[in-house]
This record gives sequence, C-alpha cells and structure tokens, in this order.
Amino acid sequence: MKEKTKFVCGECGYETVKWMGCCPMCGSWNTLVEVSAAPEKRSTHSAGGTSSRAVTLGSVSENDTVRVTTGIGEFDRVLGGQSCGLLCGGRDAPALRGSHPVHQSQHKLLAVPPLCLRQTAVQLMEAEPMLTVKPMSLADANRFVAEHHRHHKPVRGHKFSLGCMANGHLAGVAIVGRPVSRYLDDGLTLEVNRLCTDGTKNACSFLYGAAARAAKVLGYHRIVTYILDTESGVSLRASGWRCAGLAGGRQAPPVRTAVSGADEIPI
Repeated sequence: MKEKTKFVCGECGYETVKWMGCCPMCGSWNTLVEVSAAPEKRSTHSAGGTSSRAVTLGSVSENDTVRVTTGIGEFDRVLGGQSCGLLCGGRDAPALRGSHPVHQSQHKLLAVPPLCLRQTAVQLMEAEPMLTVKPMSLADANRFVAEHHRHHKPVRGHKFSLGCMANGHLAGVAIVGRPVSRYLDDGLTLEVNRLCTDGTKNACSFLYGAAARAAKVLGYHRIVTYILDTESGVSLRASGWRCAGLAGGRQAPPVRTAVSGADEIPI
C-alpha cells in the first residue's frame, strides 16, 4: 500500500495534499515540503467514553420521554412527527449543525424549548420591524407632521402622501407636492415637501424610495427634496438618491436660506 504524504509549508505550516510553487496562506515560494501523513486513528468508543455494542430490537426499553412541540410544523416533523417535538434537555436532545467541520465547530445550534424560540422571534421582530407603505390623506399626514416634525409645519396642499407602517402602527409620512422653486415647476417634477418619522429604523429611506417609485408610476420625470446642512443625507443615499448641489443659487427666498443641500433622483 502506498504511503500517504502531504505537503507542509516551512514558513506558516499550511498543509495540502498537492504540491504548489507558492503557498496560498503566506505567499512564500518553494516552501512546501513533502512529509509523511500519519494515518488517522479511529476511536471505537463513543463521546461518553463507553464502548458501543449492537443490541436486539426486543431488548430496547420504552422510556416515556417528555417532549414538547415548538409550534413549527415542519420543524416538529423533522424531529419525528407532530406528536414528538423536542426533548426537554438531557444527552438525547437533538443538535442541528452543518456537515462541514467548520460549520460543526462555529455554527452549532442546539435545540431549545419552544418558549425560547418564540421569544427570539419576538425580539427579532422588534429589532427589524416589517415596513409597509400605505396611502395617506393630507389631513392625516399633516397631523403626523404637526406632532413629530422637529422644525417644519404642515403644508397646504399635495399631489399625494404616503405612510410607513411598522408592525401595524404609523411610523412615518411623506408628503409629495409641486416644487417650491418656480424654476423646477415644469409639470414633470415633484418635491418631497415633508418627510417625518417617529425614529423607526429605515423608515426614512423606505419613504424616500416609495415616493420616487410612486412619482415614476404617475409619469413624472424627476423628484427632488431639500435637507439642512446639519443633516448627513444617509437615508437619501440608501434609497438611491444623489446630491444635486447647493440650493439657493437663484435668489432663493429667505425661507430657504437655512437649506444648503438639495437631493434628487432621476426617474
């Protein structure tokens, strides 16, 4: 029987079964040396230290093991059917893990009682709320702006308004109307006149993206908005908007002197 060999890098200790001119780990050249590979020793004992032996089916005792269901039908079926579910701890509790050794060592998941599973699901839902869009009337959108906006008041009119629903409650609104600047009011441009949220994560970028998509469906070619110089504009960039430069270049009215950034998105 041919002796098994392997190649070991003399610089970093990287091992491979094939010779290579350059070590992929450290990048050194001509450092792989062929050495004898020691045969793997297979243990005849189980993890608990006792030897395993074959037994007849009739000699297996039936122990009433307490099991609980997780409420997840597919998961319970994999564990043995709807009437089985999970074992309540002990050595026989199932463990889920990948087949790759890396997965076995780094991504091991132990089965847990269903209460913990439900609590984890609730915590994930609270951390990442499900955001949905909802059409809003101007009165309802203005009411939300009056309660939550830091420095703007409600508007007099709009083309349309959108609401951001997070797990059933209103988390933000966007009021879209004609551009305030008469130079942009060409009939094919809209402006996000007000956008206000209650601080829900990703609500701002969600509303900016929804407003741009709605404007495109309605046939408009461009949509713009303005931000203060103290605002980073990260929500706009996250939804695909780009900065068009500084505002106030054409004798802007005093109400716009505090606004230094204009963001738009071509549609």
